[in-house]
Amino acid sequence: MENKNTFTAETALEMPVATTTAASVELQPITDKTTLGALLKMLDHTPGQRKPDKTPTPKKLRTTVEPLANMHDCVLYRNGFVYYNNGCNHTVLWLPYCRLG
Repeated sequence: MENKNTFTAETALEMPVATTTAASVELQPITDKTTLGALLKMLDHTPGQRKPDKTPTPKKLRTTVEPLANMHDCVLYRNGFVYYNNGCNHTVLWLPYCRLG
């Protein structure tokens, strides 16, 4: 079985990795042109939506949640969290808290 956690930015640009979700809803391919608003809509979230009580650790995300895209040092997960790593520092962000413009 292929390891879903090994992605590169080069292969992720046209990566339709999540063609279905738990609700069997088909997602559009995520590219570097996909807007934040479009991502939130795909994930059925709204800007500013309250996050779950506890932010998961990077390890918990990697081992329990399906990644949808991996590009530009960010990995987007189906639950709305994003893991960012710039080589020196890393963090987990709640996507609906990001600014649209």
